[in-house]
Amino acid sequence: MKQKIYIISTEAEARPTLVIHTGKKGRMAWCPDGRQLAFIAGADTHDPTAGRLFVVPARGGEPQRLATDFQGSFDDFEWVDNTTLQFLASQGVASTMGTIKADGSQMEKTDKDWG
Repeated sequence: MKQKIYIISTEAEARPTLVIHTGKKGRMAWCPDGRQLAFIAGADTHDPTAGRLFVVPARGGEPQRLATDFQGSFDDFEWVDNTTLQFLASQGVASTMGTIKADGSQMEKTDKDWG
């Protein structure tokens, strides 16, 4: 299934812009100031699940994949502020919560080990 993300401005003469990404799409949310869109998606066309976290500017274009070395799957997220996302992810049979900056830096696990 092919899915596309178009960003449509409220400006009268503005044309829709395309987010360039071919993987399966999941949840999407705008940051509070509306300058960035975060979404969960597959890494590419061949990724069977939408479990990677991406951020793209409101003007569209190529999204940045966050936490490229993370071995888990992002399940949900929300914006904490204009620069930080809080996430819920799964790693094997365990779930974890954490935060990550929208530029991909400072990924931190915020939950405690339950074992």
